[in-house]
Amino acid sequence: MSWCLKPEKTLLLPLLLLFFTACATPPLPPRSTTGASMPSCRTKLEVAPGSPLELAFVSDTQEPIWLEKLWLKTDNNRHVTRRLFESIARTRPLALFHGGDLVASGSSASDWRGFWEAFAPVNAAGTPFFATPGNHEYLFWSGRGKRHFQEQFAANGCTFQSIGIGNVTVLLVNSNFSKMSEQEAADQDRWLLAELAALEADPHMEAGILITHYSPFTNSTIVSPSQEVKNRIVPPFLKSGKMRLFLSGHAHTFERFTESGKQFLVIGGGGGLLQSLRAGGRGFFHYLHVKMSQGQLSTIVRKYDSKSDDFSETL
Repeated sequence: MSWCLKPEKTLLLPLLLLFFTACATPPLPPRSTTGASMPSCRTKLEVAPGSPLELAFVSDTQEPIWLEKLWLKTDNNRHVTRRLFESIARTRPLALFHGGDLVASGSSASDWRGFWEAFAPVNAAGTPFFATPGNHEYLFWSGRGKRHFQEQFAANGCTFQSIGIGNVTVLLVNSNFSKMSEQEAADQDRWLLAELAALEADPHMEAGILITHYSPFTNSTIVSPSQEVKNRIVPPFLKSGKMRLFLSGHAHTFERFTESGKQFLVIGGGGGLLQSLRAGGRGFFHYLHVKMSQGQLSTIVRKYDSKSDDFSETL
């Protein structure tokens, strides 16, 4: 989530200067693409014939920073994130996808160490893991944060990726447009159109899922819907016949929307400070399971229950 959007408390001037300077970090300079071809940003995971195709999705697992705690309630957040990864490891999905804001600050090596410590059960289970960056991956020192993310997740320098798993394609799209050069954004636009065309043309692929950080639709009282995502990512998604599910985070809550007959889910309940909704109520901790069976996608939300200290199926 971005605290550049709606600060609701007056802070001391030096803290405001530090914070808004970080939020206003300019995008990286354009890279030259003259004579260069697009790198390969595709990965194919093999699935044994007859194996159930189950995938897990999560977003916004970052540890709350002290600035956020000034106006949002804490809920033993780091413990919940650890329990979330333990739950995912037990369910053993074929792959896990993260919608961004993995850590509080992507420029902090200690934040990344804390993330990988919590993530250890998933690593031990051998679950393939893919992620798209959120705004916290660029927080404070965006160049260093981008470098840390690319070293760990960006195959061939890609911050956008296409993952083929059996008869399902998952597209991870970078929606941090304020941190991208015009050329980087245009490269991603071209890549997205090409991947959607490839999906439509592949007779073995039956469904597509797109995950990005910023939400095109949300009723959060803290963050707003992203107009750039609505303008750049949503239209080609809606035009694709095989794309079924649009997932996003940034808003720390669970929400479900329908647009042109397709599902849009906000799944930002991975451990960040929970947010309230305009219609009332407050978000809850969760992650998402998606199952593919006989050409149909089904979603299962696993919600955290503080009494059992575990995640169980709901919704």
